Amino acid sequence: EGRVKDFQLQFYYHLSSSLGKTSSCAFYDLTNSKVIEEDFFDEKLEMLDKILDELKEANVVNFSLSEDEKSCTYCPYVKMCGRS
Repeated sequence: EGRVKDFQLQFYYHLSSSLGKTSSCAFYDLTNSKVIEEDFFDEKLEMLDKILDELKEANVVNFSLSEDEKSCTYCPYVKMCGRS
């Protein structure tokens, strides 16, 4: 199992599946003007599901609170630290 980092198509699959049945998923190659099905799509989907399950179970967040609470105004993690 190599270090796979690109799960964009698998995320789109999950999003579209939440709206109804999804029979397939592919991307449009603008350079060659054709629809391309991704190699190892199902394997990557399984990997993504495993990663998401592990993240759901993780209760550890590794960050430190800022001394200056003004920094919290636009911080995307403000709800996680309880300063909201």
